Amino acid sequence: EGGVAGRPVRLAGARSDGEDGDASMTAGVSVARLTRELKERFGLEKSLGRGVVVTAVEPESRGAAARVREGDVILEVNRVAVDDAEAFAAAMAQASKGNKILLLINRKGNATFLTL
Repeated sequence: EGGVAGRPVRLAGARSDGEDGDASMTAGVSVARLTRELKERFGLEKSLGRGVVVTAVEPESRGAAARVREGDVILEVNRVAVDDAEAFAAAMAQASKGNKILLLINRKGNATFLTL
């Protein structure tokens, strides 16, 4: 599995201090590096080569309100490509707290935008 320091990136509250390798913002979304195993687990296209896969969405979170779903592949955050969990964490950290965040996702082969 991927993520920062080999762990999935979890977005849950205010920014963390970074000691545990996680990046956080109010979103309620956990992501991991897109691997062959996760592609199989979520039934994703084998040809997907970039992005991070959503592994969990907390109920009643910003992510849930934006209709982010487990198995979605996040390709961009605020129009910045994210090719791995570390790039995703950095892009989310750059997003201003309280401002809307635009996500480009791949859901079952279809690209769509969601706003957190």
